[in-house]
Amino acid sequence: MAETVTSLPDEESMQREYAAARQHISDDQMSVLIWAATTIGAFNRVSIMSKHPVRVRKEN
Repeated sequence: MAETVTSLPDEESMQREYAAARQHISDDQMSVLIWAATTIGAFNRVSIMSKHPVRVRKEN
């Protein structure tokens, strides 16, 4: 669902993805999912555009 929200495919593909998701979650949950994916995408784009450095993860 996150890819669908991010890439905005053609209407038929989008409706197919929404229908598949609605088999498992309610309309309210779908709304939350779409808002969460949109918010995460926005923060990712801001991070990319600001060239925010990514720290190397230390191995334990």
